[in-house]
Amino acid sequence: MLLPASVSHIRAFRRSSWQIPAERNQGLTGVWTAGRKIASIGVHARDWVTWHGFALNVSVDLSYFDLMVPCGISGVVMTSMERETATRIPLADAFLAAATTLADVFGLEPHDLPEDRLPLHAPAVAERIATT
Repeated sequence: MLLPASVSHIRAFRRSSWQIPAERNQGLTGVWTAGRKIASIGVHARDWVTWHGFALNVSVDLSYFDLMVPCGISGVVMTSMERETATRIPLADAFLAAATTLADVFGLEPHDLPEDRLPLHAPAVAERIATT
């Protein structure tokens, strides 16, 4: 199944200045590049409640993936934007590209929210993004 978020990630990578070739891996979710998984997408449902989201590996210690079976896929090789470009990519730049692309896919317009309208943990996350 190709989820809209997967389509948006592929579009973001193809249009980005980072020049990371994005692809699908038939039968598996996420975004791949040269056979390595760079973004994960998940959906979960329990007690009539659904959760969904994605994780884009921007700049991460990839050795942690050696301690698990990422996404339940044996033998998967995980990668990051930093590894693929050999360049440190500011988290804020990756965040903005993802937000803009998702808005485009779903026909929305991104905008800033006042801090008092953000979830409790969001100000700390926003500060971390701004300082990386």
